[in-house]
Amino acid sequence: MSAVQDKALVKMEFLSMVIGVDKPQTNSKNEDYQLLSNNKSVQQALQTLKEVGNDVLYKLMEEYFLNYLKSGPPGSIQQEPTPGDLLEIFRTNNSCWAVYVGHGCVVHLAPPHQHSSVNVGNKKATWKDMALVKMELLSVVAGEDKYQVNNKHDDKYQPLPPNKIVQRAFKEVGNEVFYKLIQEYFLTYLRYGIPGSNQQEPKAGDLIEIFRRGYSHWAVYVGYGCVVHLAPPLIAEIAPLKRELLYVVVGSNRYQVNNKYDESDPPLPPSQIVHRALKLVGKMVPYNLLHNNCEHFATRIRSGVPRSDQIRNALLKLPGGNLAVNLMGLMN
Repeated sequence: MSAVQDKALVKMEFLSMVIGVDKPQTNSKNEDYQLLSNNKSVQQALQTLKEVGNDVLYKLMEEYFLNYLKSGPPGSIQQEPTPGDLLEIFRTNNSCWAVYVGHGCVVHLAPPHQHSSVNVGNKKATWKDMALVKMELLSVVAGEDKYQVNNKHDDKYQPLPPNKIVQRAFKEVGNEVFYKLIQEYFLTYLRYGIPGSNQQEPKAGDLIEIFRRGYSHWAVYVGYGCVVHLAPPLIAEIAPLKRELLYVVVGSNRYQVNNKYDESDPPLPPSQIVHRALKLVGKMVPYNLLHNNCEHFATRIRSGVPRSDQIRNALLKLPGGNLAVNLMGLMN
C-alpha cells in the first residue's frame, strides 16, 4: 500500500469551497489537446463523475489528470490501453516502447539527445550513453505515429498486478539509465519484474553464476533484467560479448549471485562495472578455456582482476591434477 503522501483523493465540491478567497480563471492554454465535441461532453462529464472517490497516485499531478478528463483518453482507433500495459509506438525506422500508467500518461525512456550528459563513476558519460526516465502524456510521446498495446510476453511470464507495475514505473521517473539497455528491456522489467525468481535478486554490477550441466557459466548483471556475458565461441577461438535478458541466458537452469572474490579483489563502483560491461557489448574477443573464459571476463569487469577457479577445481579432481594445476600456473 502506498504511503499517505503518495495518494490523492478525487473529490467533487462546490467551486466556492475549493477556491475560497482566491480568484479563479479558465485556462485552456495547452494547444496540444483538443476539446471534446459537444456530443461527447455529457459522456465525458459522466466519466469525470466516475473518478470521484478514487485514490490516485499524486505523482500523476493535477494537470495530467485534468487534461485526461478534459480531452479524453489517447485518441486512437487501436486498443484502449489500461494501466500497466506496454505500448509499442511505431516510428519511421524503429519502435519506441512505453508503459501506460493511466490518465493518458506513459513512462518511457527519453532519447539521449533530449537531456545533458551525466557523471558515471569517475567519468562523464556522453549523451549517447544515457537516457532519462520520463512521464509524459501518450499523445505527446506518440505524436502522429501509430501505437498498439503489446504485452507480447504475457503468454510466457506472469505480469505483476497493474498497480504494482505503475508504482514501479513511478519510482523510476527522473532516473538516468544506460540507453544501451534498450527501452523494451527496461519496460519488460517493469511489467514482469524479471528476473522473477525465488533466488537472490541481483544488483547492478553483481556476478551471476549459472549452473549448466557439468560447469558454470558466468555473467555480469547490468540492471533491468539484463546481463553481459562472454557467449560460447562462434568460430575457432573467437567469442562474442553479448547483452541479453537474464532469463534468456539462464533458460531452465538455476543461477545465483556469486561475488566470491570480493574479499581478495575489491569490486569497482557498480556504475563503473556496468559501464565497463556495456562498452564491450558486440565485440569479438579471443576465447581460451584456461586463460580467458566467461568467468575470467566477468571477474575482470567487476574488479579488474581476471580469475577462474572452476578450471583449477576440475583439474584437481583428475589423476595427476596437482601437476596439471602447477603447469597451468606456469603458463599464466
